Amino acid sequence: MAGPEGATWNPDSLKSGSRLLENNAVYMLEETERTAPERRALRPENRGAHPAWTQYIADDLASELDASAIAADKAMVNLAGMARLGSEGLRRMAKSQVSVEDHNLAEAFVGLEKALDRPEGETP
Repeated sequence: MAGPEGATWNPDSLKSGSRLLENNAVYMLEETERTAPERRALRPENRGAHPAWTQYIADDLASELDASAIAADKAMVNLAGMARLGSEGLRRMAKSQVSVEDHNLAEAFVGLEKALDRPEGETP
């Protein structure tokens, strides 16, 4: 399919971009899981009923949850950034495809462009 400047556009490029976003998200989650033990506090080998150990275990759990929350937040921020980049790429692709010879394809991309240009949180 020819684009506005005579460049060809491969419909599979959208699929590969989607796969790239998915693979990056999976990588971020795997990386978070892989590095979780490095963020954990040391645990005692003998856990008695002593209040000091109970407090130590509670502190350990709190620090582990805190580290996991921070890692999850970073992963979500990165995922949001990837989604934003993907959305921007789709918007650019839509704008460049509006002048395509195929009227049906151009209409679909005009709708996509309008949908992607919506302010965040606005619904059609």
